[in-house]
Amino acid sequence: MSRKFFVFLLVFCVFIGAYAVGADTVRYTHEASGLSFTLPAGWSQMETKAEWEYIDAGFSCDADPLALIYFGTSDIWAQTDPADKIGYQRSDINAEMFNAADFADIYGVDLDAVKPETYNNMQYYKILQTATKSVNGVDITVTSTTMSCIDNGWMYQFQFSGTEESPYYADFQALLNTVSYPSSQTTTSTAYTTAPAPFSTDTPYSQTMESKDSLSWSFADILLSLVITITVYTIPVLVYRFGIRKTPMEPHAAKRFTIVYAVIGFVIMCILVALVNGGAASGGGLLLWSFINYKILTKGNLQS
Repeated sequence: MSRKFFVFLLVFCVFIGAYAVGADTVRYTHEASGLSFTLPAGWSQMETKAEWEYIDAGFSCDADPLALIYFGTSDIWAQTDPADKIGYQRSDINAEMFNAADFADIYGVDLDAVKPETYNNMQYYKILQTATKSVNGVDITVTSTTMSCIDNGWMYQFQFSGTEESPYYADFQALLNTVSYPSSQTTTSTAYTTAPAPFSTDTPYSQTMESKDSLSWSFADILLSLVITITVYTIPVLVYRFGIRKTPMEPHAAKRFTIVYAVIGFVIMCILVALVNGGAASGGGLLLWSFINYKILTKGNLQS
């Protein structure tokens, strides 16, 4: 394979991969505060449930229904008595007014369970909470990770259904790195008669465990995904090369065929993925499969 063709194919696959990732990401905006963030690829927003008293939105991982992220807010400024607001403005209610001990008191945990962390130039307090739930008579201990911060009179809470050991914790961190805080904007909200409480350990994540059996992708899932990928990207090329053409292609012709089929294969994969789970196919493997297809088409040709 010539160097120019390899470089061109690499650029093409990167472009397709970037398009696929962009097509599978969604920007969520909290209308009351103006905060927004981008969901990682492969995550979807769940339907709002009546029992979500202090949660604005929930998101689940398409690959693992037990990997969940919850987002909630409390409008501290709106809940503050007017007499206590004298001499202050909304922007004064921010991270500088609170420390780790305050967040430990808010969440009812020990101080050593609260750690400061920074994402996208915003300081959060990371709170680990553990709860024990009984599922079919068996006690299961669940640990959740909450990132909480206060900005422009709002308290924001992002909760992940697990800890750093989870394979999906990186997605949680990626989401935090996309959060945009409208600190300079004027926000409005309805005043509350009582202040909403922060997330407790008795979250919908704990409730979800009672109805979900699978903890991760099984070997059968991975094998099925590989079979579908090979069927779409390579089997037709094998059939054409050895069943129809039966002779190797010249390198120049094989290059054109490989590029055209890469586009066709990607479109087919997008359609299949959309039909199965409503997502978008990833273009990350196009370079590998295109290289394999090129070798198949030129197999037996000494000039390849």
